[in-house]
This record gives sequence, structure tokens and C-alpha cells, in this order.
Amino acid sequence: MIRKLGATLAVVLIGCTSAGNASDANSATYVGCNGDKRINLTGIPVDITSEDGALTLHFTAADPAVPLAGENTWTFAVQSAGGATADIKSVSAAAFMPDHGHPSSVAPIATLLPSGTWLLSNLYLTMAGVWRVTLTLERADGTKATALVYACVAG
Repeated sequence: MIRKLGATLAVVLIGCTSAGNASDANSATYVGCNGDKRINLTGIPVDITSEDGALTLHFTAADPAVPLAGENTWTFAVQSAGGATADIKSVSAAAFMPDHGHPSSVAPIATLLPSGTWLLSNLYLTMAGVWRVTLTLERADGTKATALVYACVAG
């Protein structure tokens, strides 16, 4: 029974790691997502296009500079396809861990700054792994667009 339990635990630990991304390939605690093709927030600045292709989110700042477990803050501007500042009246956000199937325990807050850029604060990424942040942007005319931001929290 103990031998069977030990083998099961070893399989679980191996299944939860990404040894190919670890600095120590024998580490059973490292979680990495380097090279994951979903990741589109690869550094600042970066542009991410809405799913309908009509808007570009230009991320200009992040605190911390690389997403970490805990609270993160991102700053971005929204432009129309022609490059003009888009008339966005509200932004809502939700953080979700697709590989684990759970959301963040805290709701992010999007605030329009006087500069016309948006501050996404209270973005709480609870653990290492791939996070999907869904940004829903409501235009002044009431239509909505969605942008998916995939970020890697290594740990």
C-alpha cells in the first residue's frame, strides 16, 4: 500500500511540473510556462489585438515588470484599427487559470486615467502557471469587444 501511494505521489508531482523549463530539471516544485504558445504578454511594451480585430491594446507598463504570483498592475491604451484612440467607456476583466480550471479569487479593477489610458489593478494571480485575463471593452456606442491576454507566472 505504501509503495503504491509513493508511486502515485511521484506521478502527481511529475505531472505538475514543467521540468523542461526548470533551471533544475530534478525540481518537483518548479512550474514554468516558457515556450507556451498561448502566452502573448511577453514583455512591455506589447500590442494585443481584440478577438474581432477591431481594437489594439497597447500595454505600456506593468508592475511588477514580469507577472508574479500576487497582485499585478497593467497599464494600456486602446486604439482602433486605424490607430486612433478608441472611444471605450468601460473595461471589465476576469483572470482565469485555464490549465487548472479556476478563476482568481479577486476581481481585477479597470480604471480610466486622465491620460486616456486604462489602469488594470487588483489583478491577483494566485499561483504559478498560465493565466488568461479576459478584457471586455465596451465602446461608447454600446458594442463590446473582447481581448484575451495570456501571461506566464513562473515559480
